[in-house]
Amino acid sequence: MAPRTTDAAHAAQRAEAIHHAPKKELRVMATKKIKSVPVQSELSQEVLDGTPMRALVFLRGSRGKSIRAILQRAGYTPEDRAEGWRLLKRSCGFFEDDDVLIQDEAAEAVKQLDAWDEGGFRRARAALARLHPEQCDFVFRGGLKPTQGLAAVMGVMTFLDRLDELEKSPERKSTRKADQAALATLAKRGIDDEERKRLRTLVKLIEATPELLDDGDETDDEKQAALVQLRAWFEDWSATARTVVTRRDHLIRLGLAKRKSGGKSEEVEEDEPAGDDSPTPRVAPTNGSARPEVTPAS
Repeated sequence: MAPRTTDAAHAAQRAEAIHHAPKKELRVMATKKIKSVPVQSELSQEVLDGTPMRALVFLRGSRGKSIRAILQRAGYTPEDRAEGWRLLKRSCGFFEDDDVLIQDEAAEAVKQLDAWDEGGFRRARAALARLHPEQCDFVFRGGLKPTQGLAAVMGVMTFLDRLDELEKSPERKSTRKADQAALATLAKRGIDDEERKRLRTLVKLIEATPELLDDGDETDDEKQAALVQLRAWFEDWSATARTVVTRRDHLIRLGLAKRKSGGKSEEVEEDEPAGDDSPTPRVAPTNGSARPEVTPAS
């Protein structure tokens, strides 16, 4: 009977085979090894999901006269700005709201959603973060946060879509029980089925106003492609802005720095979704107060 090969012997034989294997075979072996490692597709999609909101803050912040002048000297032309808005529209149906004349009913709907998102998001995040952290990460991924005007509509629409996914998405079948528990918690906090229907009705009213929001004729693949292009646009101009914009309050208005408690601020990394501490646009075109005295950006 042949002697039993030990694990150590197997390891030695494997090492010997690798040592004597041709380079081509080694490359194949290495490729197989790499394929067994999960890719970062989920993380990349999370970053992409947060891009429209970050691009929106940047576009609005760049409307300020002083910031615009600085960026123009670095090559940021009206055509570049228009490209950003075009990609934002193609990826999520969001229009530039500089000169949009809003009808009375739609204007009231925008006003109600704008008034709701700050308190509603804060209430939902507080409850989910403590009791259902995984669902909190899912709902608020990509830096979902309160904004102003038409941006608030986009935020509430995203929030409602993600609650619908918790409720019935086939892709979340494995976490359905925990997801339902999270929805039950939100219902106790006032974000129940009736409130979600009310908010959805307001969103649909705005969606029916073509001057404001329009999904267009793009397919899901085309929207994803536009989202990738929007990310490239944002990374280009945000990186440029970091090199030429030295005032910290300007960076905060562009969404490239965030204010912490006590008036301190820190830079938002290139691939970091802006979270709840990120600047919230309160009065267009700015997205935060410039009052704190802070040090220049590094």
